[in-house]
Amino acid sequence: DFRSEDGLYHQHGVPFYNYEPEYLLNRECLYHNPIVFYEFYRQKLDCRRNQPNAAHFKLAEMEAAGKLNCVVTQNIDGLHQKAGSKNIFEIHGTINRVYCPKCGKEYPSDYLFTNHAVIPKCNCRGQIRPDITLYGEQLPHAFTDAVKAIKKADMLIVAGTSLAVHPANTLLSYFTGD
Repeated sequence: DFRSEDGLYHQHGVPFYNYEPEYLLNRECLYHNPIVFYEFYRQKLDCRRNQPNAAHFKLAEMEAAGKLNCVVTQNIDGLHQKAGSKNIFEIHGTINRVYCPKCGKEYPSDYLFTNHAVIPKCNCRGQIRPDITLYGEQLPHAFTDAVKAIKKADMLIVAGTSLAVHPANTLLSYFTGD
């Protein structure tokens, strides 16, 4: 996590203490201070070796059994997919998609972690980036899809969130349980 006492923003020995946490994952940092953005991204958001936990597997099992229609997640780590879930709304995007916003070319999911360019550039000279929603950017279409799914749900399980991030914390208001 990011905000807890042991979270990514509070780890000791990290050279990011001069920056507000929200700035490090902000579109302003990506485009106006990209050296800091990519260094933070590479050091702190590399989830490639992370493995799903029992909750991820249980949700996938419930989906496979027809007892769960979808997963709505703020997580960008792709662990729900690794566990076997299929119908996932990643409302903050994912590190598993990397692309050039200038020409649309897609790159391997680990490209930003394995490429050694300080600021990775596409052949078209566009700045390659992860498909995550940064502060200051609009949420992807997955957010609208999540709202639709929640409105239709007859049960909602909320887990693993502080409900502190807006607008994700507003999703609960769409649940009627009808």
